[in-house]
Parts: sequence; structure tokens; C-alpha cells
Amino acid sequence: VDIETPITELLRQMQRVLAVARHPDVEAVEVLQDGGGADRVQHRTEQHAGAAVDVVETCDEIVRRHHAPGDAVGLAPTLTFLSLVFSWLLFYAARNSCSLLMKTNHQAAHDMLTGLSNRYNFIEHLQQVINQLRDELGYSYLLLIDLDHFKSINDSLGHDVGDVLLQEVSLRLEKTTPAENKLARLGGDEFIVVGSRFARRDECEKAAVALSGNILEALKLPYVINEHHLYISCSVGVSLVDDTSINANRFIKEADIAMYEVKASGRDGVFLFNDALSRRIAQHLEIERLLHSALISDESSLRFQPQVDADKNVAGAEVLVRWNSEKLGPVSPAVFIPIAEQTGLIIELGNYILEQSLITLESDKATMEVPSPAAG
Repeated sequence: VDIETPITELLRQMQRVLAVARHPDVEAVEVLQDGGGADRVQHRTEQHAGAAVDVVETCDEIVRRHHAPGDAVGLAPTLTFLSLVFSWLLFYAARNSCSLLMKTNHQAAHDMLTGLSNRYNFIEHLQQVINQLRDELGYSYLLLIDLDHFKSINDSLGHDVGDVLLQEVSLRLEKTTPAENKLARLGGDEFIVVGSRFARRDECEKAAVALSGNILEALKLPYVINEHHLYISCSVGVSLVDDTSINANRFIKEADIAMYEVKASGRDGVFLFNDALSRRIAQHLEIERLLHSALISDESSLRFQPQVDADKNVAGAEVLVRWNSEKLGPVSPAVFIPIAEQTGLIIELGNYILEQSLITLESDKATMEVPSPAAG
């Protein structure tokens, strides 16, 4: 808010007021107070019967006439004007400070691009919803919406087109989302919605799935931006707010996990976070954690699968890795290999297999397990 110009103009007006010639009574009182032997002074005239009459007054008479005993004559009107000026100045500054504060608070709680609530504001609201559900015993839902292949649009058409697309998406979400729900932009191409309160869990789940379907259909309608006809879908992860002992970030994490399940299944769909998914994620994290130490704790071992030629002579060997976890027991390669690939541990695991294979071959201690014909 720019208040420099009004204040500058105000100061100029004050300077003009203070520069005006002083009231004659002020000068008369100053003459009498300076001494010189005179106790009366003629300093003005009055009209009586059409004739001008000189008025001679003492200092006390002049002061009493101005109804300001003991004060400097003529100063009261000036002070009154200055009081009004400064009162106006204080009001103007307070009004603009309040406006600036409101604008700052709005910017701190809202996304600059779309005008929706931002992540900080949404988490605060979600925590309030959780606290309310704890007191009133109910259910709510959380939808995390991620646009599919949005990065491709950004990279190929530019961020200006991507920004307009995000604004269009936010408008469609606002029209599709019920007024009592809270909609926000988490960041990037992710949006999130928290529903209202439901007394029953099945009603809450049904409403979440229905709204997710409406959002899928609304966002798939074509967009026309800068003469570009764009088509985009989204993946929606759903988390039911049913455990009030969990904080807001945990529910957002659950919805995020459910959303990635949709991505892994081909996108353009809805997935509801459930106990089975929770157990699978927990197992995934446990395997990932234990896999770090498996390579240095002798829990992994190698098996050599011989490769034979047409004459059944051994021409080489395929190296297979096996993991017998002290905590989990034997873990199938079909389970831990994909996790190693996802986390980047596959490089460390590959180096380990190569190193141990060369050591085994060099020491001539390799054991070859030829599969039986039935094993194929």
C-alpha cells in the first residue's frame, strides 16, 4: 500500500497553514507581555453606528475575549486544525495498515497462482476437522488429486501454458467440489479436498468415491489454451479420516500412497487406502530397511545356475542371489528385487553379486546346481 504520496501532500498543506500571517491579537498580547510600560494597546477597530472605532484593550481582556484564559491568543484554532489533520493522518495510516495486514495474511494462506488455500492453510484446517470429529464422533474423507502427464505439457508447451492449465483445473475443481468441503493446492499439479462430517463410515466412503468420479469426469473435458487443445486426466487417492489419534500429515500421506497405486495401475482412476495396502506398504518399508544391512551381514548368498550347450556340456553359469533374512526368514527375489530397483539398492546389490561371483570362481569353490528335467 502506497501512503507516501498522501503524507507528502498533507505535510505541504500543513506548511501552508503554519506560514499564514498570525492573528493580530497574538501580536498585541506579545507587545503587552514584552513590557515597555504600557498596560493597554490599540490594535483593532470595530464598527459602531456606521463609524470605525479604535478598540483599546488590556492583555487580560484580549485573552478573555478568546475564551482561552492563560493561553496564547489565536493558537487554539490552529491547534484544532492540526488536531483534525493528525487525526485524519492516524485514521488513514491505521486503515492502510489494516488493509496491508489483511492482504499479507491472505497471501500467506493462499496459493498465488490459483487463489486456492495453500498447503499450510489446508493442514491447519484438516487438523481442526480431525479435532471436531474427535469431539463429535464422525467420519470424513480426504482426496488427493494428481494430474496425469502434466510434466509433459509443461515441458513441451511451456510453463505459461501449464500455469493457465492449473488455473483452469482449479476452477473446475471449485465448481465440482461441494461448498462445505475444503479445496486446496498442495503444490505443483497436486490438489487436495477434505469432506464434511458423516455419521457413518459407509456413507462417508460412498460420498468420497462419488465425488472422485465427478472430479475425474470434469477434468477430462478438453481445454483450449492459447489455441492448444489439451486433454488431461487425473489420479485420485482417497483416505478416510476415521482415526482421530492420527495427525493431519499422516492422512495426507495415506492419500498420497493411494494415489500412487492409481499411477501404478495405469492412471485415470480412484484408489481407496485400506488395511491391506497399509500392511503391504509397511512390509515394503521393512524389507527396504533390512535390505540395507543384508549385504554386509552375510544374509545373502549366491547360487550358480549352469548353462549347457547342445551336447550338455557346461558352457557357463547364471548367478542367482538368495536372501535369508534373520528377521523375516527366506525372502523371495520376486519381492526384494523390485524393491531394490525402486530404491536404487539394485546397483549395490549388483556390485555385490559380481564381486562375490568372481571371488567364488577364482577360488574354484563354485557349486553348480543342475536343474532336473522336471524343473525345466
